[in-house]
Amino acid sequence: MNLTTLTTTLSPYIHLPPRIHTLISSLPLPASLNLSLAPLLALADFTLISLRTIQSGTSSLLDILILCPGLHKQSSADQAHHGEYPATAAMTTGYVFRTENQACVHFFQRVGKTGSLVTLNVTRPEVGRFQGVRDMLFGPRGIESVHVALGALTVDVIAGLWLIGDFYALGFICMLILSRLLNMLAIRRRLAPEWKGALEPGVKGDLLVLLSQDRWVRVQGLVDDLKAVTSGQWLRDKGFVEECLVDLGTVLVYAGVVVGSNSTQKGGLMVAALLVVSSMVLGVANRSGGKELWMHGRVVSVGGEKKYARRRELADELIAEHGRDDWAIGMGMIPPKDKSAGLAIM
Repeated sequence: MNLTTLTTTLSPYIHLPPRIHTLISSLPLPASLNLSLAPLLALADFTLISLRTIQSGTSSLLDILILCPGLHKQSSADQAHHGEYPATAAMTTGYVFRTENQACVHFFQRVGKTGSLVTLNVTRPEVGRFQGVRDMLFGPRGIESVHVALGALTVDVIAGLWLIGDFYALGFICMLILSRLLNMLAIRRRLAPEWKGALEPGVKGDLLVLLSQDRWVRVQGLVDDLKAVTSGQWLRDKGFVEECLVDLGTVLVYAGVVVGSNSTQKGGLMVAALLVVSSMVLGVANRSGGKELWMHGRVVSVGGEKKYARRRELADELIAEHGRDDWAIGMGMIPPKDKSAGLAIM
């Protein structure tokens, strides 16, 4: 009994039959249609995987079954903030500094709106038993519907390719999964928290972040939690090991395209369906989950939004609330008191 016959015999007894294979087999595909180059879709410069990595603050083992175009660009997630390091003021102490946590800045850019003050809350979710193991398997959010849907789709396509005996397309999918595994390991190696400042237990903080395009973000929470999500780096610079993992993962994707170009017509269509559907589902998941950021055991969530006609109105309101203006002077929101010039309207 060969492998194809064995798989066909066992398929009625498994709970995840290859539905993609059944659907594609029923399609009237023209003989002139050539889908052997469908694996080239994997090289599209999409940022879906990078955005998911930023939102979850890490990469988990179950993520390796989520296969989308641009998956080899995951290591570039720390460049999504486009080099912006916004001025930030601690309104409770008057200190002015810059936020350089790449994922945090990108999140500020996503939720910020021109002419509006967006308030964010930083909290620390409860940590259960074996949290480290669950984080490694599923990520800090735990298992999500996108894990179940896209993981099941990938397994379904693998089963379908096995049934039709298209081992070139199957090899391509396996090379993508291996590439994702290598990039996941590189991301997790770069996550090691470094300097976060001295501990200040129980002290509440209030930060104001001035982004480009007149976007203003207020971040509230305990000082230690604010430091965890804003100070230092999100991902440290790649070392030799991380560079090797990322480079090998990238080579696997390109080599996989070469292998997958030998696939059959049905195999190419299955590969195209997997990449396109996964992109659509992950895009919706990224959009629906774009109001939260998980970072170093904390959750940053949107709390509210308020519009202002002038930035000076915002400054005056926050100065009155905190009873000090040194932070506003340091950020250039109001002029120093020892100057004779009138107030600058911003």
